[in-house]
Amino acid sequence: MGFWWDLEGVCSTVISIIVTGILYCYCVKPFLQEKKYLWLAGVSYIFMLFVLYFGYPIFHIDGLLAEMIGVFVMSSVLCFFDRHNLYQKIFLAIVMCLANPISDGILAVGERVLRAVLIQSAHGRPVRQFVFFVLYDILDGILNIVVMVYLFRLVDRLYVYKNSMGKRELGLLLATPLLALLGNLAFHFFSRVYESDTGTYIWNIHREYDGFFILYELLSFAAVIIALCAYQEIKKAGRQEKENARLSEQVASTKRHIEEIERLYQEAGRLRHDMGNHIMTLENLLLRNETEESAKYLLHLKEQLKEITPEIRSGNPVTDVILYERQKEAKRQQIRFDCDFQYPRETSVNAFDISVILNNALANAMEAAEGKKDAFISVVSYRNKNAYIIEIRNCFEGTLALDKISGLPLTTKPDKENHGFGLTNIRKIARKYSGEISIEQEGNVFLLSIMLLLADAAG
Repeated sequence: MGFWWDLEGVCSTVISIIVTGILYCYCVKPFLQEKKYLWLAGVSYIFMLFVLYFGYPIFHIDGLLAEMIGVFVMSSVLCFFDRHNLYQKIFLAIVMCLANPISDGILAVGERVLRAVLIQSAHGRPVRQFVFFVLYDILDGILNIVVMVYLFRLVDRLYVYKNSMGKRELGLLLATPLLALLGNLAFHFFSRVYESDTGTYIWNIHREYDGFFILYELLSFAAVIIALCAYQEIKKAGRQEKENARLSEQVASTKRHIEEIERLYQEAGRLRHDMGNHIMTLENLLLRNETEESAKYLLHLKEQLKEITPEIRSGNPVTDVILYERQKEAKRQQIRFDCDFQYPRETSVNAFDISVILNNALANAMEAAEGKKDAFISVVSYRNKNAYIIEIRNCFEGTLALDKISGLPLTTKPDKENHGFGLTNIRKIARKYSGEISIEQEGNVFLLSIMLLLADAAG
């Protein structure tokens, strides 16, 4: 039976390594931008574990240390092909190293009891003992898969803000899992030393060892989950604070636009008040045959009238000023600015919401078009029954990279934590009106479409 026992041990190890590699790929998949290289990372883990477990006679490493080396190799492959959010991959590597020990701890008592019962029931019958042991290995493997899948799903569900992680956040989040991993290394080290010195497993002599091990793994699991939840709450509060700051900027911007409208109204009132005097002055100049002076005076009067009469008339004074200011900014930067925008009248839509959409979308468009050859920005709006649609196009160079989780473009700015809120705010407003946004790249053109479902003002 010695051959069959050896074969069972090898097959069990091989299957366990392959399944664990697949489970680790399942763990990291939701966090990756470049998922096409995930299979290569999984293969690198499996290959490294085969080398470590079956590397006779050069070396032989198994257990938790082998797991850690395999995860390190897998994470290195992921970092090489997907350089997005490297700190997050470090955290995921520690989580993967902890998954197996935590699963073992959760199942430890049941495994020990089941194993003892099966061995006892087949005592003195080698074939039956072998069959029972194979069945035990299969059942143990299935239970470990179930527990690890649950752990990884829980981490995925709790880890809401997957987009980025900084050094400080990594330090905050890594402290608890690292301590748990060090504790696991200590447990495995002492059990190995005891087995080496006495020739028997420590849990066969000291039954309390299992109790402490299980308690430690459960506490480690709880501590990691609590740390992850605390991190997400801190992240949520930070994002909320930044979004509120951005919203305050939008409020201030809208206030400036309203002040600009009031200034224009005052200028228009002053011009109307002085119109009689202007007409009288022109009349006197013409009566004295001073046509050149008359023309200069008329030109000056037209310039004043142009300043207080925006070239863009959208049907709402706030959006008029926003579009007019962006048009002037585009002209300064030699960007063609085409506008066919009409405010949705006689609807329940809030002018502030439209101003937030236009401010954020046009700020992004101006930034993308700045310094480009044949730069342009186009703003169009139209209605299709109760759907109000705004389309903003601008020139764009390169390939659009979308975040696989949020579906929004990845910010190209170095300080990613403090940018990328514009489109988030636009989508929030679209969803406020039961709408959505769409982002497309048409060759060298970036297209942002915003759809709002509108009710009439009475509704």
